[in-house]
Amino acid sequence: MSSQEAQAVNGKDQGRQNGDAPPAADSCQAAACEAAGAPQAAGVPTPTSQEAMSALSDGDVRFVPYTNENDMPGIVELIEKDLSEPYSVFTYRYFINNWPDLCFLTMQAERCVGAIVCKLDVHRCRNTHRGYIAMLAVDKELRGRRIGSKLVQLCLDRMRALGADECVLETEVTNEGALALYRSMGFVKEKRLHKYYLNGNDAYRLKFLFKLPEGFYEGLGCLGPPAEPPRNSSAAGGGEGGEGGAEALEFMATLDMTGQTMLGVEVDWADGRTLYVKSVHGGAVQHWNQTRPPEFFVQPGARILAVNGYSDNPETMASLCRELIAAQMTVQLRVRGPPLPPAAPPQRESEAKEDRDRGSEDEEPKKEKKGKEDKERKKEKKKEKKER
Repeated sequence: MSSQEAQAVNGKDQGRQNGDAPPAADSCQAAACEAAGAPQAAGVPTPTSQEAMSALSDGDVRFVPYTNENDMPGIVELIEKDLSEPYSVFTYRYFINNWPDLCFLTMQAERCVGAIVCKLDVHRCRNTHRGYIAMLAVDKELRGRRIGSKLVQLCLDRMRALGADECVLETEVTNEGALALYRSMGFVKEKRLHKYYLNGNDAYRLKFLFKLPEGFYEGLGCLGPPAEPPRNSSAAGGGEGGEGGAEALEFMATLDMTGQTMLGVEVDWADGRTLYVKSVHGGAVQHWNQTRPPEFFVQPGARILAVNGYSDNPETMASLCRELIAAQMTVQLRVRGPPLPPAAPPQRESEAKEDRDRGSEDEEPKKEKKGKEDKERKKEKKKEKKER
């Protein structure tokens, strides 16, 4: 994508998740989330009518919604000028045909000089409606007139009216103009995506919150409530079968992150469902271990099954941990300890009786031997007395 100013096209579809990396320094936290939700409360009338769109006109340019396939060539031609990698026509049609009401154009006479293409659907693994800005472009000759800002605002207003909880996008880390524009509109950096683009450049994923998610102040962070209710588990209930058939102890570890900067665990999620603890080194987890009996240690070999109710998606769980740490909020880990050694199988009563009988039989020769030794010692003592 072009790195010139903010109106350059910024993104790709959200489907590209495999480049996810740890979050940027100003990751989503309480203060940032509050700021992101500030610009306009839910329920404010949105400028979707022709009269309201006309009010956004700027001299010789006007803002119009996408109408039909006749608008497609102008959008493609404009956006392809600034692309750092090509899109097929099917990509344009995927977004525009499925979400035509989230596509807006800037027209100068009969020429398309600005366009924004977005989508809105339910985010997987989260109970949130997520908007996504896939493409944004403005003709180079008209940059600096805040056309890009107005296009973004039109889409944000439409998403808010449709009940969106958040909006995300990606933009190159070198696109300082775009970063400044989105920051001024309330977007915050969520994470850095390494080598996200085909040209090898990294990207920032930016997020705008229309409202703080339900349960944010109860420790659920910026994810909102789990899409499914958390599984029931007791503080020290039995877990799933461990290696060798033995049951591992399952428990809840509640970590107060006030004053803490890290959990202090190195994890692996190769199984695709849990966070496997590889090592523990300082942080909130070590403090927990110092104040608990050994059976409730979060230690190497243990598995983190859920974070604040979220389970079965380790990347989401890890992301939530980062958000809660940044916000200095409570982290609740459902942990299954390392597998216990296999227990000896219970003996049948008949086998136990045989063992007892065998033990009594073994004791009789021992008693006889001991009796003989006692008699010999007595004889030796009598003999010594006679000699004296």
